[in-house]
Amino acid sequence: MLACTPGERVTLTKNKNYWQKGLPYLDGIQVLFSRDGQAMIASLEGGASDFVNYPLASEAIRLSKDPKYQMQAIYDVGSHYAIWMNVAVPPLNNKLVRQALNFAIDRQRFITTALGGLVGGPMNLPWPTYSPAYEANKNNTYPFDLDKARSLLAAAGVSNFDVVVNYVTTGEVAEFATMAQIYQADLAKIGVTANIQPLDNATWTDAAVKAMYKGIAIGHPGGFGAQDGTSGLQTGALGIANTFTNFKDDDYTQTVKAAATELDTAKRKQLYSRINDIILDSCFTMPLCSLLQVSVSTSKVHGIVRERSGGGLNLTSTWMD
Repeated sequence: MLACTPGERVTLTKNKNYWQKGLPYLDGIQVLFSRDGQAMIASLEGGASDFVNYPLASEAIRLSKDPKYQMQAIYDVGSHYAIWMNVAVPPLNNKLVRQALNFAIDRQRFITTALGGLVGGPMNLPWPTYSPAYEANKNNTYPFDLDKARSLLAAAGVSNFDVVVNYVTTGEVAEFATMAQIYQADLAKIGVTANIQPLDNATWTDAAVKAMYKGIAIGHPGGFGAQDGTSGLQTGALGIANTFTNFKDDDYTQTVKAAATELDTAKRKQLYSRINDIILDSCFTMPLCSLLQVSVSTSKVHGIVRERSGGGLNLTSTWMD
């Protein structure tokens, strides 16, 4: 049974006729909605709640050191943080410039600073390790290298330009802001002035789906956890539909379509490898690292499960002291 107060809370009551005998263990749960991360943590520490979903990584790590609390964290979930480009905006229409900007991303600093080192290593490609499109040997094609970035800008004949960096002010805002600030500081070292402009959700959605933002965006594309490696390549920041980036490439489009319909495993693997090469060469979207799916509960809560693909919560076997 479900009871709802829009924008405030949802109360779920145990289904006594659930198809798995004896489950769920809990008689019910009440889900409270909040846009204030600090208020959620205060509620947990004050005893008003027993579980917080998606706290800041720093808060989750802090609380996990206290025996009264425990952290549930998972990554490699088929979603990732990324920087993508509107390739219709000069000089981002120059592939060498985009490659330079890829070398200027300090992914490891972002992982350590914003995510507490909880998401594994840097990523240059969007795939989790269990995806058929995953290629470990290509996943560090763009290490942080400002000298290489400078040389590529010189080869492109481009220097001292301004670029706008957008991110949306909902979701993982703190993480987006941290990445924007890290990137801004490093771009300045190679003569690129990054102007950070956060956008409200409605403005950003309109700008993103129409690829009308002015340069660079930070976000987290998803849909890469399925066994079909092309599932995340239809729309969005890496999609052949050209939304978000204005990137158009017949080879990329046809290769994605071919991989989506190829039944032979070995041939499909070859097509995935070609897709990866195009992503790495074109740099229209640049993965950073896996998305972190994290929660914190009091120590009296047991059996919280986060699913491998997507990182979603499964509370079927959750119980409390």
